[in-house]
Amino acid sequence: MNLTPHFTLAEMTTTSTRLDNLPDGHEICCLRSVCSAVLEPWRERVGPLKVNSGFRSALVNAAVDSSSKSQHIKGEAADVVPLHTARIEAWHTLLDMIAAGLPVDQAIIYEDHNHIHVSHTARYTARRQVLVHMPGSYISWAKWLQLKRPPLT
Repeated sequence: MNLTPHFTLAEMTTTSTRLDNLPDGHEICCLRSVCSAVLEPWRERVGPLKVNSGFRSALVNAAVDSSSKSQHIKGEAADVVPLHTARIEAWHTLLDMIAAGLPVDQAIIYEDHNHIHVSHTARYTARRQVLVHMPGSYISWAKWLQLKRPPLT
């Protein structure tokens, strides 16, 4: 089932845990929304995006040791890897798009993983929160820049 032209329900629900990971109707609507509002426009600018994780059932979310408050559980988030653009370039494009009004609730780049997390929600106004995950903590992108950490390739 296609959620949008370039994203399917299958890729937004794939898990390596072998646990059931079936979203309900509302969660599918949320997945469609994150794909259409965020992933499709970003993909148009940076090329194909590989979804590492989209929707996670509560059991899958616990199995991957994620927060019980994760937007993945609601179908509002995706962890993606740009396939034809350097991750840091895709990140900067995403930041430019957020500044221009892309309705991202959270964008997170990781020092210790190769994906970028994005979320979108219709439950409240997008926070436009931009974070860096350092092992053990999250800090704002602005603070990370002040720390003059190594490039996030």
